[in-house]
Amino acid sequence: VPSCRFCRIFLNTFTTINIKNEKMKTETNLHLLQQKSWQFYKRAIYLVATIDIIILIICGTSYVANAQSWQPLPGGSLNDDVSSITTFGGYTWVGGNFTTAGTISAQYVARHDGYSWVPTDTLPSPPLGFCTFNNDLYALGGFNIDTCRYGMMKWTGSSWMPVGKLSTSFGYSYMKTATVFNGQMIIGGRFMSVNGINIEYLAKWDGVNWSAFSGSVLCSWQSQPSINDVYASGGYVYISGVFD
Repeated sequence: VPSCRFCRIFLNTFTTINIKNEKMKTETNLHLLQQKSWQFYKRAIYLVATIDIIILIICGTSYVANAQSWQPLPGGSLNDDVSSITTFGGYTWVGGNFTTAGTISAQYVARHDGYSWVPTDTLPSPPLGFCTFNNDLYALGGFNIDTCRYGMMKWTGSSWMPVGKLSTSFGYSYMKTATVFNGQMIIGGRFMSVNGINIEYLAKWDGVNWSAFSGSVLCSWQSQPSINDVYASGGYVYISGVFD
């Protein structure tokens, strides 16, 4: 698959889309969609099912889908790849290695109102994921501010506020993935402490206090273990990674 400098956003209503029958412009784009979209596609349904919109990130020409065809997304392109996406507060939020969105400056994070890109406060580094908790939006990653590293940044409505100080003695620490379960945010990643509390790889946060799960869940022989994804359903929390 050829590399691509520009990554685009695709929209469609999941009540009418049929991926297998959708006509794409090139065989390469079809391959990208088939090979890379299914896991993300299912995740997108959960993220935005309340508004019947699915957002896809793939490389190639920019399209917005209606029931029969693809049309250019208003507002222009991002100048580098996108690694995370969510919806919050009436906007579509994306994070990645880009620094511009359309004609505006957008360092690592951008939001779209359905018509154009909206100026948004920057992040110190690309977010690895997003999570909504208690009606607030959080970006997850490894964010260096002065001499400290934080695992999350909370959107205040106009700027980002650091949350969850990580130990820097562990090498590159980060928070990567999160879900909400029993009134708490469950966060996974690669870290050994949060706000000075011994919490390894998987943390619980109620909006004020941090706590750990009991027991070890990671593979002891991995040089850089991490929790890759967390998901809550049916009264259970599921985590992915490499485990003993």
